[in-house]
Amino acid sequence: MKNLLSILFIFCFSLAKSQGVVQQFSEQTGGTKNGAIMMSISGKMLKMSVEEKDENKEFLAFISKIKKMSFLTNKEVTDEDRKKLKKLLAPFDELLSVEENEMTTSMFVIEKDGITSNFVMLVDYDKYLNIMELTGNIDLELMAKLPTDMSVSGTDFSKSLEKLKNIKNKNKK
Repeated sequence: MKNLLSILFIFCFSLAKSQGVVQQFSEQTGGTKNGAIMMSISGKMLKMSVEEKDENKEFLAFISKIKKMSFLTNKEVTDEDRKKLKKLLAPFDELLSVEENEMTTSMFVIEKDGITSNFVMLVDYDKYLNIMELTGNIDLELMAKLPTDMSVSGTDFSKSLEKLKNIKNKNKK
């Protein structure tokens, strides 16, 4: 009986972990009430949404290794919600955190053997939080080269991606 409970616990833990930060955080904090929007896009759908043109080669190379992209936008949060998010991000390494005009932008990754498998970007402003999460084989070098005109439902991630690009450029000098 003890072994069965152990197996069940491990299964539930691995299932929760496979859901990703966006999904888990949304579930832990009441979902999409009060105007929040959650969206998940499979890697297959991402690839289908891009035309194969010369100017899209870098973008195609980047998304070809993405398994899933998830967003949670306009999520009204409390300090308790932020503590829950911090626990979910415990296995991640922080790439950067920038505070500007009462807004904090942070980027986190999980890397193993030089391969980034998870990338999370947070934009925290006042009582609202926006999260973008990528899972797959994420090439941060290529990501930093992508166009920065990325906007999703009321939140603009372009300034945050520009910060990543600037950091990558400084590291090369």
